[in-house]
Amino acid sequence: MIRADFIKEKQDLTYLQWDKVSGSSGIGGSFLKAYEILDGKKIYYKLSAYDPITGISGKECFNELIVSRFLDVLLKEVLPLSDQLLLLEFIDERLSFVDLKPLIQTDRRLSFLKSHPERTGEVKLIPGGYGISLNGTAFLMIEELDKHLSDYRLTADDLQKYYDATLLATGEVCKRLHCSRQYINSLINKGKLPVFRKLDNVQLFSRSDVEKLLW
Repeated sequence: MIRADFIKEKQDLTYLQWDKVSGSSGIGGSFLKAYEILDGKKIYYKLSAYDPITGISGKECFNELIVSRFLDVLLKEVLPLSDQLLLLEFIDERLSFVDLKPLIQTDRRLSFLKSHPERTGEVKLIPGGYGISLNGTAFLMIEELDKHLSDYRLTADDLQKYYDATLLATGEVCKRLHCSRQYINSLINKGKLPVFRKLDNVQLFSRSDVEKLLW
């Protein structure tokens, strides 16, 4: 039976005996396996391959993908910019960029963007932050992002577009939540709605924080 819980802390498993078969629950393969018995239950492990050039490989199931990358680098927001650039915000609030132009030349799923560059604006975040999709088709997953990140520098116009897309002022929050400014203040005081930034007398809130209150 596959366990649905995930262990986020680093663990020392060097005490296990690792080999390519090692009591495998399936068939032998090219990745090291091991097992141990805990509380009368046999627990299987498989070690993905890693090198500093290609990163982690051998992700043969969704759980391995989560363990290898997702816990740390999920996406929070994807914002199309001009010239077929994408602004990415990760859950740890880092900002990065992906230039789609090289991908458009090599990925058939994106080839139509050559003649319809305006449709870059239809790029969406995959629910859960696991990657990027277009027309309902995932074309760039979390584990692939590193090799496609651009060293493009954020301009003032890009920053303004980012703020417009991701931040809400108090009046906009009231409209979204159908509530009064007094209620917004009570949410802030109770720690249920953090203020992202305060400019003069204007309080700005993260759109994602506001949307959580709608659930």
